[in-house]
Amino acid sequence: MAVKAILDKEVIDLDMVAEDKESAIRFLSDLLYKAGYVSDIDGFVKDVFVRESEGITGIGNHVAIPHGKSDFVKSRNRHR
Repeated sequence: MAVKAILDKEVIDLDMVAEDKESAIRFLSDLLYKAGYVSDIDGFVKDVFVRESEGITGIGNHVAIPHGKSDFVKSRNRHR
């Protein structure tokens, strides 16, 4: 599967400014909620932080891919 088949421009913000990890995760979670991927922001954020407590999701150069398992995810890909 091509990467472009799973990316959604509605949940990508290349100009995001965040003061800390929590504000970044909350901002991105809000994008997911508004795009219809997540049913509850607070529950989803809590689940992401559970995963973060197991180990960082940073890949370097101020880039991270925060993720986790959550019952608050409506769909892994809206476009399917």
